[in-house]
Amino acid sequence: MRRIFLIGLFVTSGITAWSAPTVIRLCEDPWPPYVIGKIGHAPEGGILTILLQKIFQRMENVHLEMRIQPWKRCLREVKSGRRIDGFMGGLQSKDRPYVLFSDILFSQRALAFFLKEQFPNGFDWKTVEDFRGYRIGGGAAFSFGDRFDAAIQAGTIQIYELGEATLPYQMLVRGRLDFVFNNELVARTLLYELGIADKIGQAPTPINQSVYHVGFSRNSEKAIAVLPQFNRILAEFKAEGLIEQLFAKGTLE
Repeated sequence: MRRIFLIGLFVTSGITAWSAPTVIRLCEDPWPPYVIGKIGHAPEGGILTILLQKIFQRMENVHLEMRIQPWKRCLREVKSGRRIDGFMGGLQSKDRPYVLFSDILFSQRALAFFLKEQFPNGFDWKTVEDFRGYRIGGGAAFSFGDRFDAAIQAGTIQIYELGEATLPYQMLVRGRLDFVFNNELVARTLLYELGIADKIGQAPTPINQSVYHVGFSRNSEKAIAVLPQFNRILAEFKAEGLIEQLFAKGTLE
């Protein structure tokens, strides 16, 4: 009888030790060079994709799934917290009270890009007012920092939200926009892919220093549970210099 009890105890302990991992599902729109791939599929690569894969691989009993979706749809699903547990990378925003933000992943400058032919002497802006009256393109549901967001809200400047990543630069070259506001690394990647990098200039003063986080849904119990462990592993990556290595080399291999 004692032998049977011990066997039963061993089996029960084994089931507990080998319990299924918590599956965390994150979404993002195509965002080269951070997230590369096609809508409706898992990312094929990108700096942020690699970073999150490596962090979650080090986490205990947590499995990551990522999917590329249109950004506004991604945010709707993060808000509900039923099928999606968070977004891969974004900016903190008062408009997203349904999100618990991770510690900082990384920061990047947002710059104003323009057609050199239109501004042969460059464009050294000093205040938000300097952009009044110009046609400006930017990403959908994207924040450019408090002062620019306030100016947009007040109608001082107008931003045309353009969801497709390369469209703003195509419109810039065609003279349908005067400026494009974007993350510096994203813009340089897209301009290179389009073959128009030599035609486009950038203002020397950043629009904003954008700070990116993983956004976990407050309506997902799984997301709330794994956030402390995620932040702990993220801190380890920073201490080990892995994020700097990833940005410098594009790999952690």
